[in-house]
Amino acid sequence: MNFKKQVLLLTVLLAFVVLTLSGCGEGEVVARVNGEKITLSELNKKVEEIKAGLESQGIDIESEEGQSAMGKVEEEALNQLINETLLLQEAEKQGVLAGDDEVQRRLREIKKNFSSEEFESLLKAQNLTERDFKKQLKLQLSADALFNKVTKDVKVSDGELREYFEKNRKDLEQIKVAHILISVDPDASKSEEEKARNKAVEIINKLHNGADFSSLARTYSEDSQTKENGGVIDIYFTREDPFFMEEFIEGAFKLKEGEFSKEPVRTTYGYHIIKVIDSRTSYEELKSTIRDRLLSEKKNDVFVKYFNKIKKDAKIENMLKK
Repeated sequence: MNFKKQVLLLTVLLAFVVLTLSGCGEGEVVARVNGEKITLSELNKKVEEIKAGLESQGIDIESEEGQSAMGKVEEEALNQLINETLLLQEAEKQGVLAGDDEVQRRLREIKKNFSSEEFESLLKAQNLTERDFKKQLKLQLSADALFNKVTKDVKVSDGELREYFEKNRKDLEQIKVAHILISVDPDASKSEEEKARNKAVEIINKLHNGADFSSLARTYSEDSQTKENGGVIDIYFTREDPFFMEEFIEGAFKLKEGEFSKEPVRTTYGYHIIKVIDSRTSYEELKSTIRDRLLSEKKNDVFVKYFNKIKKDAKIENMLKK
């Protein structure tokens, strides 16, 4: 996740509620931030954007979890607008507010990656017009510039890096693996499940008998993205990596470099035979990663404190609470 986006406090909501304020028109002022108005129309738009974003991710806004948070959405959406207004005001005050030319240049860069139809479709999926999107770009560019200005002097020492390594050694450890996947359909019968596991066990027996892992992966693996590369997943990952399933991570980190699974590892995809092909465990190997992580954490802390003071000192009138 992007650290700066976390800092901006632009909360991703888990629910949606249709905003109904009886007796209020679209021009009704729902908040003022240092005298700058936020209208009901803007609030309705923000809530609709949240709904579209959730739906595009396949999140069921009618679920029990979604319904339980319905009453909070209006308040959280307004809080986003207040934070965004404060960020833009502070960026202008500090001389780093993104200008129209910068926004237009960034928009052109983004559009190069899509056809006109694709770009319009993406905007529609998020319930955005191009004008809305340009406002979001202005906010992000301005916030990034403000973040960089506020945190430009933040540093980390070698002593801090070493201390962080010693305290977080286990969580910092990285491995790279290859795997062989024997797929199991979610609706598979008990016999189909057993057949898949037996096939995985047979492959493990071949490995015990000296067969080459890469060759077996190219022959048997049902992971189309890795099989031609001998099953190699060409990235390093940690125990906390969100892109790997918990069972897969647990199975992988039980192994030493060069070892393969002695029993098939079951995930929702099927049965995996995993082999650790490289690991990074020493301070020198992880120093660059530690520096990036610690520097991000320190910068994040500095900016959060900075932003909280801005918000505390600001004159904010929230009409929804009245």
